[in-house]
Amino acid sequence: MPSTYAMPSDMLTFFDVNTIGDLVSDTGTQATPTQLLDATSSAYATLTTMIAAAAGRIESACLVAGIYSVADLQELTGNAAALLTEICCRLAMVLLVQRRPEKIGADYWQVAKKECEDFLDRLRKGERLFGLTKTVAGGLPTLDTPTIAVYRYMNLLTSRTQRFYPPEEQRLPFHGR
Repeated sequence: MPSTYAMPSDMLTFFDVNTIGDLVSDTGTQATPTQLLDATSSAYATLTTMIAAAAGRIESACLVAGIYSVADLQELTGNAAALLTEICCRLAMVLLVQRRPEKIGADYWQVAKKECEDFLDRLRKGERLFGLTKTVAGGLPTLDTPTIAVYRYMNLLTSRTQRFYPPEEQRLPFHGR
């Protein structure tokens, strides 16, 4: 089973069950809530396929440049997990509406799709982050310069002409000597 970040029950939490029932039905009759949650029904299969496709879009954005891994996304908890579930459900709903554009006006869903894609783009660029310690710490500046001992070992002109230039301790960044 592909990794998903939402379940059909999550879709029923974020969106109206009647709307989802209309969009997943291929027979013209609305799928019931029971059918949407029954793993043997075609409505469930359609809904889980759309959720999996939405999860694929999330992964294609979040796995860029190794910012996140699938394991990182699956391990999210709390608010970050809720946000990931919401994004997945919104993308899945957009896919459902695209499947049946005659059922619902497409204007609102085009805006919803753009919002989701914009958010994923910001995740891709690292402008937005899920609350993982390693990704948050990755955005913090660090001081990465040679130490005073390395400068002295290099025997640069500034080290050889001690009376002309101030000592390294006064002109180099502090490294917590």
